[in-house]
Amino acid sequence: MQPVSVPIILVSPTQKNNEKVVSRPLAKFEPSFWGDRFLHFTPPNEVTKLRMEEEAKELKEEMRKKLLESIKKPKEGLQFIDAIQRLGVAYHFEDEIEVLLENFHNNKNNYNVNDCYQNNLHFVSLHFRLLRQHGFFVSSDVFNKFINENGSFKEEIASEVEGILSLYEASYLKVHGEKILEDALEFSTRHLMSLSRQVSSVLAEKINHALKRPIHRCIPRLEAKYQIYFYESEPSHDVILHKFAKLDFYLLQLLHKEELQKLTRWDKRYMNELPEYMKLIYETLLDTSLLLDDELAKQGRSYAFNYLQQEWKDLCSSYMQEAKWCDLEYIPRFDEYIKNGNVSSTYLQILAAAYQGMEIAHANVFEWLHGQPKPLAAICMIGRVLNDIATFKFEQNRKHVATSVECYMKQYQVSQDEACEKLQKMMEDGWKEVTESMFRPNAIPMPLLLRILNVNRVTNEIYSIDSDGYTFSKFSQDKITALLID
Repeated sequence: MQPVSVPIILVSPTQKNNEKVVSRPLAKFEPSFWGDRFLHFTPPNEVTKLRMEEEAKELKEEMRKKLLESIKKPKEGLQFIDAIQRLGVAYHFEDEIEVLLENFHNNKNNYNVNDCYQNNLHFVSLHFRLLRQHGFFVSSDVFNKFINENGSFKEEIASEVEGILSLYEASYLKVHGEKILEDALEFSTRHLMSLSRQVSSVLAEKINHALKRPIHRCIPRLEAKYQIYFYESEPSHDVILHKFAKLDFYLLQLLHKEELQKLTRWDKRYMNELPEYMKLIYETLLDTSLLLDDELAKQGRSYAFNYLQQEWKDLCSSYMQEAKWCDLEYIPRFDEYIKNGNVSSTYLQILAAAYQGMEIAHANVFEWLHGQPKPLAAICMIGRVLNDIATFKFEQNRKHVATSVECYMKQYQVSQDEACEKLQKMMEDGWKEVTESMFRPNAIPMPLLLRILNVNRVTNEIYSIDSDGYTFSKFSQDKITALLID
């Protein structure tokens, strides 16, 4: 494997040997909040860890039996699957959940929606959301029974807290042309905001959390931490499931901490050809790549690394294009910017890296990835645009390439607020594209499509319209603490 050839700009504080001094438009980034916290992580002793793993194994089998038993009762089955997913342990029971949801979708074992739920808003919404999340298409017409003669949702359902919450979560699984789900989102959001001032403090906290973090757009592992807390307050919660979820979360957290500890070490050799700020990054990347290339060659999957290498080259080229635009003070057309931005978003490279260790990712999958199909183009656009909106004002403090906001403003002669509004609409349409791409049948295996969805969820966690958790740790500190420290 040959190293990727990348043009390097050498930075020197003074001119030496007639070398041209290059002035870089430096940003005043905050120092890392975490320091060497993860470097000094001390894992529990092996005896304690082994005991916890054995207990988790026993609890897992007990939960498997309960899940299989719940299949006999449609309502209980849906509720149990929802709880398992919210608590972050569904990955242990993928086969069982697949069978149950397929039965629901095909109306097997008397799992007919109308017979089981009738006019129960909660169960109709839950059934709709769970099946769509797993790639089974369910028509949004199932909500017609809750619409009045004026075409609006019936006000009498507004007092059903559980039902309105479920409708709210289901509305985020919308695709193009589903006005009823657009209306459902507006209706449920409005009433949840009102209900949050009328219910108990615990339920109000749960409602406000949902309004900020709809399930479909959240990272499952991080969301599990919050849901474990809420689940304990439910009167009918399963004590064994709750215990298993907490133990499983802790064991995975230990694994993540061990990985972070390894990543935080760098006793690396100096690479004198590079600027100081690049030495560590480049060598670590190169060493990791060599190990990956060797491992894939043993598996007969060298093609996977070749595609990853190409994505790295494309990424560097996109950065170079942005550097040229910046140097020339050129504001490209919006479509020109987005075409390059889809690559500079880094998501094509991230997914190519994520697919390296997945044996189901054959050569045709990487060809598909490199061709930027609709869902890929959508998440790249969302990542690029949301990053731009979140960092737009900060980056104006230095010389920086024009963002999608400025490109849209110039091309369409609109204000900054109007541009941001249009871009937000584009991102919502992008989410619909990703959701629609998950529906079966599909030539791309579901585990690979889920990686695309999860990359989009990461974007949603890191950035918002008014916060940049990647640049400023204060916006992501609570999430990282919940995920890796508490």
